[in-house]
Amino acid sequence: MGNDAYHNLDGKGYIEIANLSIKMVDINPAVCGWIVRNAFNSFKKYNKIRQNLMIEEVKRISEIKNLPSNVYEIIKNILESKGE
Repeated sequence: MGNDAYHNLDGKGYIEIANLSIKMVDINPAVCGWIVRNAFNSFKKYNKIRQNLMIEEVKRISEIKNLPSNVYEIIKNILESKGE
């Protein structure tokens, strides 16, 4: 698992990355999309606990008002691959 701190079972790594991506929505939507895709797209590689923590943060990002279409599509694909 590449970064132990990021994948800690307390979920703080996922929360911090989600917070960063939320901050980037208005600053640079392309970077926001890159962060979301690279941080959460591989969620299936991890155990169910980590998957659920990651998906929880993806859902939180999806609730942002005026979410850029590129970020929306990335989130939609992640959630669809989870079956949500």
